[in-house]
Amino acid sequence: MLDTNGLLGSQALAEFIGQGTGQNPGSGTLVLDFSFAAVGDLGVIHAYYPLPGSNNATAAGWNRVTYTWTASNAYLSVYMWKVLDAADVASGVTVTGLAPVQEQVGWAAYRGPTTAAVVSTGADYASATVSAPAFDPHDLHMGAVSILHSRTDQANPTPPAGSTRRAVFTVTSYGTAALADFSDPDAYAGGALVWTGLTGAFDHANVVIELRES
Repeated sequence: MLDTNGLLGSQALAEFIGQGTGQNPGSGTLVLDFSFAAVGDLGVIHAYYPLPGSNNATAAGWNRVTYTWTASNAYLSVYMWKVLDAADVASGVTVTGLAPVQEQVGWAAYRGPTTAAVVSTGADYASATVSAPAFDPHDLHMGAVSILHSRTDQANPTPPAGSTRRAVFTVTSYGTAALADFSDPDAYAGGALVWTGLTGAFDHANVVIELRES
């Protein structure tokens, strides 16, 4: 599923171009459609498998960071980013090493930033919220993305204050992934980034990726 439009806010530095969502078709390999983007946009990928300790999702040539949730179970999420080239836009990006069919994959593109970094992480168990600590925006800041992964189906999670929620997608009975973004540093400088409105007696994770100029 693809969705294309919108800016990161009234004082946008990075422009949200579009997004896609999917899950492992059973082969362990998924081709992500970035045809909504342009060469030079920054692609962001996140992948989540709702069982402990098995997530080898990778894409050749992409920066890759993993986060093992520490709230209850050792669930593992993968986050990747890269400046898109002609092949990425024309032919898609191949992600390999996906876990069984419940693994969820989301992807988005932003215009303006050329690199990124994970700047804050948080996890919680059986709570209605999941918080990631505040961070100081980098001198080359152009925006930020907060990604929610939850072991529980979440119909309508509320994103951190000041952000715009994009994709929310679920694999029934296995969990939810959602992405929200914002560019105004005043929206989160000095305060935690909190997803609310969560349900279920399972784990949630919140990982914040800052979008930057090189």
